[in-house]
Amino acid sequence: MREANLKNIISQLASKVLEGDKECRDIYSMACQSFMLEISDSNAPIITQSIYPIIKSGLVHKQEDVVEEFVDLFTELLKKFTKVLINNQGLIDQAEMLKNLFERL
Repeated sequence: MREANLKNIISQLASKVLEGDKECRDIYSMACQSFMLEISDSNAPIITQSIYPIIKSGLVHKQEDVVEEFVDLFTELLKKFTKVLINNQGLIDQAEMLKNLFERL
């Protein structure tokens, strides 16, 4: 799959979790998580760069159900691409993400 397609797919799915219909939010979230599971580690930077800004927005959202979906998405991103994220620490702002997560607990 081409890089542009990967970016577009993950961005569209994550955006639907953030801004889509409440009734379909969990479906988009599951689709996004499933998509991440199918992506190879070599594409992790592309996926992370595309979804990270949306995850950040989702974690500080006013609606609790949106935040819950993005905690799940962020958890899946960390589980799937742990090694890549450790080796490429510039992909996510770890301090900012920890702060956002701790504020929600």
